[in-house]
Formats: sequence, C-alpha cells, structure tokens
Amino acid sequence: AGVAGFALRVGQQITPNAHGSLGLAFLSSQTVDSALKLLEKYAETQTDLVQFSVQRDNHCTRLVIEESRPLGSAYISVIELALSTVWFALRLLSAGQLPCQQVSLRYPCTEYLAVYREIFGCAIINDSNENALHIPNTALGMRLLLGNPAALQRALSQCEQEMQKHIHQESLAVR
Repeated sequence: AGVAGFALRVGQQITPNAHGSLGLAFLSSQTVDSALKLLEKYAETQTDLVQFSVQRDNHCTRLVIEESRPLGSAYISVIELALSTVWFALRLLSAGQLPCQQVSLRYPCTEYLAVYREIFGCAIINDSNENALHIPNTALGMRLLLGNPAALQRALSQCEQEMQKHIHQESLAVR
C-alpha cells in the first residue's frame, strides 16, 4: 500500500535542472507561456510515459497531461508526479506568484485530497475527462525569475538535437 500522495510529494522535490536540456530551457524561459510551449514541444526527449498539450479557451489555459502508452497500475502515480513536478517548477520560477485556477483529474483522489489542495492551492476536480493544470490566461505573460534569452537559445539548440535523435531512433525501431 504506499503513502497516500507520495508521487505528489516527490514531484515537489524535483528541480527543473534534473531534466537536462529541457529543464535548462524551462529555467531560461522568459514567461509562463513560453515555458508551457517548451514543455509541450520537447517533453518526449525526457520521458515516454506522458505527453503534454497546451489547450486554450477565452479565460484559461490548460496544461493537459496524458499517458503516452498504457501505464496500468502506475497511471495515477505517473500523472501525479508529472503534475506536481511541473507545478513545483512553475511556482519556483514565478517566486510563488503563479495562480492555479483548478486541477482536473481523470481519477478520484478522495483519499488524499488535502495533499492536492496543499500543493496546488486550488479546487481539485475528480473524475474529469482530462488531467490538467488550469492557469488563468492573464498569468501567461508573467515574467519568470531566471529568464535568459542567451541561455534559452543554447538549451533550445540542445533540445532540437535531442528531438532529432529521438525521431531517428523511433523511425529506426519502426523499420
């Protein structure tokens, strides 16, 4: 049986620099919006377990996190780890100023709802049609503390190289 909310707590300990060139690009992003776009584009260079997509409507941007392949009994833990890791990084880079409107989950988390509320500080919606962080559109332009255009360009170059290597390895496996 493990500790309720364990993956959420672990995600709060993982810093962006643990994720190679993607982490460095994320750290160097100038705004919340640019950091989310990087994550959406390059996450597969770091994990084949989940994929991220940025979905926008009139008032809110959702960072949707879904499994890339069947995860079975690890599904909830992997999603929780991804949600928590991304949220920790965004909060760190915004000096705790970035608001989260809500977190929606495809699964019930009633056992440790208090842990979710403690970490995300917002409404938690169970049994949703997606796993997502909901960020107000008004916060997308928020400047991040470590924004550095030169460092970002170097990290993006490395991300592109890793992406090309990933694509090549994937097509080689298919052949």
